[in-house]
Amino acid sequence: MQYGVPLRTRVIPPRRSPQMLANALAMAQNVQASASENAGPETPVGGAAVVETSTTDTAVADVQPTAMESAISGVNGAPGSPSIRQTSEPAEAPIEVWTGSPSDGVSQTRHLVVLYRVGRPPRPSDDRDIATYRRSVRAFFFWLESEAVIRPSFQDRLHLDQVLSMFDQPGFQGIPEDLRTTARALRQRFDEENWGRGDEGYASDTSNDNGTPVSPASSTAVSRPGQGVSNIRPPPPNHPIYGRDGIMHGVICYRSPRRGITYKLNPAYGHQKVNAAVIGHNGLIPGDWWPLQMVALFRGAHGKSQGGIFGSVSMGAYSIVVSGGSAMYREIDDDHGNVLYYSTDSKGVASSSVGTQALDRSRETREPVRVLRRAGHGASHRKWVVPACGIRYDGLYQVTGKEVVQQSNGDRWFRYTLRRMLNQQPDLQDIVGHSPTPRQINDYGQIKDGYPGAAI
Repeated sequence: MQYGVPLRTRVIPPRRSPQMLANALAMAQNVQASASENAGPETPVGGAAVVETSTTDTAVADVQPTAMESAISGVNGAPGSPSIRQTSEPAEAPIEVWTGSPSDGVSQTRHLVVLYRVGRPPRPSDDRDIATYRRSVRAFFFWLESEAVIRPSFQDRLHLDQVLSMFDQPGFQGIPEDLRTTARALRQRFDEENWGRGDEGYASDTSNDNGTPVSPASSTAVSRPGQGVSNIRPPPPNHPIYGRDGIMHGVICYRSPRRGITYKLNPAYGHQKVNAAVIGHNGLIPGDWWPLQMVALFRGAHGKSQGGIFGSVSMGAYSIVVSGGSAMYREIDDDHGNVLYYSTDSKGVASSSVGTQALDRSRETREPVRVLRRAGHGASHRKWVVPACGIRYDGLYQVTGKEVVQQSNGDRWFRYTLRRMLNQQPDLQDIVGHSPTPRQINDYGQIKDGYPGAAI
């Protein structure tokens, strides 16, 4: 039985020689070492060129060669991409992107709603302030919808739930309907996710390769109109790495004064973002590969920019990310490729988390879970099944078991057994032998150079 969409047939090119694999791995390790030395958590710790997927490509009969096949077979020119600075098409006009803190966003949203309070005396600056706050709130809502990792502090400290509820209160009239609808949907989703309680971290997911860390400040901070929104220069459409055909399509980057190089989803391509809340392949092929988890989010492979489990209590887990950098939990996690032992958080914390309950539900229903593996450092990085860099989709697995395991320090964890479903093509050994490709690794090395106008 096939899930999501029909699995497309792929012709596997000849396996790379051991020397090619060794050279590719060495290049990836050099790139990862350079990235980790020169930037904070947002700097990529893996990944180069991606097998791109599309929201509509499954309806096309003539399936085009993937990036993996093209790089090895010679399609689209010689291996490797043009220099990062070789671009003939200028960057587009700057776009408004949310770069502020969650506290800034809550404050901007509250200020906007208050301007629509019934009976409020008008002020000369109202028209200007309303227009500015609207832009801020739309940018903030896009961030919440697309890439924010919800935390309990959003509710407990910032009172985001109360602010979102204000949109439907009768005492506030004239609020744009699109903002009302989005606020209502966000409140419902965050309630279903229990506002991130118990999901602060998982044993199997300790690294963070992209996205803006969430460090909520006090919700009482003074906020001026437009605070938290920045005009970011998008990449030229034909840029070899960040352009429409590049491995970083859908993502923009900028340099944050506090966090270094930061990656965000590009709002201009928000309509292309694929919904990851789908059971099954979701239009993907095992072996599809991306440079960052942020790009995997854009492609619908995994529904979180950070975090290892994406799912719901009612439907189960849609996908999990297995990090190759979880050396700290080597004692309890184990990855044999077709059989995977995956731990959630400590037993006392994780019992009520959405991630743990989602895996429990998947175990009950036997519905498949997408498994993605992400590169890491140290001994675990050298496991045969972990990609040399980036994050890779390795196919559908079933949750077949659950147990409580204890570390030598006495901590107890929930550990799940996942088994790869049969008759999936390519098989896992073929995937490991071909993804990522040398071209993908080469392209990954150019991510840190950004693009003209990115100010990095």
